Amino acid sequence: MEFNEEELTKILSGEGEVAEKAKTLLNLYNDNVNGLKMNRDDIKKEKEALKAKYEELETLNAKGAEDLKTLKAQLEANSPEEIRKAYETQRLEAEKAYKGAIAERDEKIKSFESQLAEVKQSEHHLKCVQEFNEAVAKFDIEPSGRNFLMDTIIGSKGEKFFERDLGNGNQLINQSGKSIGGEVDDFCSSDLGKKFLRNGNSGGGATGSGSSGSGALSGNPFLKGHENLTKQAELYRTNPALYQRYKQEAGV
Repeated sequence: MEFNEEELTKILSGEGEVAEKAKTLLNLYNDNVNGLKMNRDDIKKEKEALKAKYEELETLNAKGAEDLKTLKAQLEANSPEEIRKAYETQRLEAEKAYKGAIAERDEKIKSFESQLAEVKQSEHHLKCVQEFNEAVAKFDIEPSGRNFLMDTIIGSKGEKFFERDLGNGNQLINQSGKSIGGEVDDFCSSDLGKKFLRNGNSGGGATGSGSSGSGALSGNPFLKGHENLTKQAELYRTNPALYQRYKQEAGV
């Protein structure tokens, strides 16, 4: 209830005892006074908050003015060309650092890819060796010729075979479409391959050391008295045409 003329007239003209009316007036007065006090406290708090904000802005303004003064002094001390050079130097340094980081990253990627390729190559070679060992297990091959035979058939790193999906999973085959087992069977069944077998008609390695004649000079490793199994196997692997010609010339 507001403390105004209308409310006072209503109270005083109404029915009731004077004491009761006086009490009502006093209550109305106290309510209005208390409300004014509360409003005054809120206004005081807002004023203090505004004052603190104003002081904060004044501090920031003073700092901004000081920074502007410093910047102006720096600009006046340096010519536009010197400023441009300074920024250009900073740009070049940043660009150099960026290119260095990119180069380092590329080098790490290259190194990782190289290591990954080596691991894959080693896994492939191991798989070829395992398949080769399984294939030659049924043959009684001279120990001295086993490694040479393996290099002849699969290569020093298994490079003569590659994996291909033939419908029932990946299998190792060569350019001729043969498996390692198939190549081992064909080689050990050949005249040259039989010479690497313990039950064959000749041992492994070079044989014969007779006097030098036309056979020795010709370099034909199939000539009687100058047989050289290592040379024969090398020709079989690297030059099949010359291998067959030498065999024909030697009448083997």
